[in-house]
Amino acid sequence: FTSTQEIKKSKMVAWELKASVASLAMLVALGVTYLPVHDEPTHWDAMLLGFCLTMLLSVVSAAVSSTMWQALFPEGWAWMLKNKPCNVPLLMKNGTEILPAIYTPILIWNDVYAMTLEGLENPAQSLSLQAPRSIWTAVGVVVAYMAHDCILMFWYREDMQKALGKGMYLQIWGHHLLSIMFWPIALPVRGGSVLIGWFLMSEGSNVLLTTRAVLIKFNHGNHKWMTPISAGWLLSFIVFRIIPLPILAYFLVMAQPWHMPIGVRTLCYVTWPLPLFLNVYWLSLAINMATKLLVKKPARVETKVSID
Repeated sequence: FTSTQEIKKSKMVAWELKASVASLAMLVALGVTYLPVHDEPTHWDAMLLGFCLTMLLSVVSAAVSSTMWQALFPEGWAWMLKNKPCNVPLLMKNGTEILPAIYTPILIWNDVYAMTLEGLENPAQSLSLQAPRSIWTAVGVVVAYMAHDCILMFWYREDMQKALGKGMYLQIWGHHLLSIMFWPIALPVRGGSVLIGWFLMSEGSNVLLTTRAVLIKFNHGNHKWMTPISAGWLLSFIVFRIIPLPILAYFLVMAQPWHMPIGVRTLCYVTWPLPLFLNVYWLSLAINMATKLLVKKPARVETKVSID
């Protein structure tokens, strides 16, 4: 970082704390609103615990990311600062993504599997299942990491747009904001908890994706571990995001979630299919990338045409 960037980073830490408190206040307000109104069992304490711990971890990870990456990849760090300094804030973002992507699937796997079996036994009620405590905790975890992502993307918006590209930058904003707004609201009204569980499980595919992205940013795209990491990421993407798609689509078609108010039900049916379509789109991009790696195109021969 230059001195100007260091000042901006120090200001960002204070802004992070304010935004974290605001996000926490939003969840508390939701809890206060829903606790007296709904008779459904809720676990707002678990969600708040997951949120607070992950937000604290994210703030610390972002603060030490520059030192960590520089120690792990000294040559790559120097190359990146010289050639693509806009990647520095994006690496802060990458540093906060790995741990939640590891412990979220571990936390909820057993309950998501049990909910899926219960939904298959009674498809009409598949989207009306009560979310267990672990799902509430995991929503707090992922909402915190996404909220912190949004803080970084807003604070370093110019560098983030350069590093990600404007299209992906806006896509991440939309993905995060929809999840942050709707997941905490959906759980207390039993709004597709099994779908949310699988959306949370899909974070597991980000572990190797982030690892691969970090290597590329440090100019290690030809590293000997790049091929197995890329193959492992594609496999994890298929396992976490593609294999469950037919079951989730089946639930969407067969479910009868009449217990929800019509406004909430309409909102759910508008937003529920979006991650399914996104996963198919991202799979097409992944297959295209894998094809380019495996099939080497012949060298292009230039021909000059002269007109007399």
